[in-house]
Amino acid sequence: MTVVLLLIALLLGWPWAGEGAVTFITNALGGTTTTTSFTITLPATQANDIIVLEYTHRGTTDGTIGGTYTGPAFTEKHDQLYATSTFSGKTLWSRATGNHDTQTVTGSSLTNSCAAIITIYRGALASGDPLADATIVG
Repeated sequence: MTVVLLLIALLLGWPWAGEGAVTFITNALGGTTTTTSFTITLPATQANDIIVLEYTHRGTTDGTIGGTYTGPAFTEKHDQLYATSTFSGKTLWSRATGNHDTQTVTGSSLTNSCAAIITIYRGALASGDPLADATIVG
């Protein structure tokens, strides 16, 4: 729930700094069943699109993020513990370097019942941390 609220806060409070409006492009799901890993196939992207990866599982470790994605490594922005600190939700981001269509982002070494989503945004700041002014809710 916190992760979803973070996205809402991002959309309402993202720093425009003279840039055009930030636009939601699409999302893709992975690991929506009882499992210890997820795989998400990326949709089409453009250079400077922001790829937000959010995942949750019944553990507190980060697991391992991998896959065939050739853009910059994902940067962890938020790590939220919940359910008496036995579950965790993670928010990471990366800036697309071009079209990453059909490349994958994977998560492994997670604890049972993980779920993940990638969301693509266009029009954010062209450099720096696009989530710098995000408000964490939850």
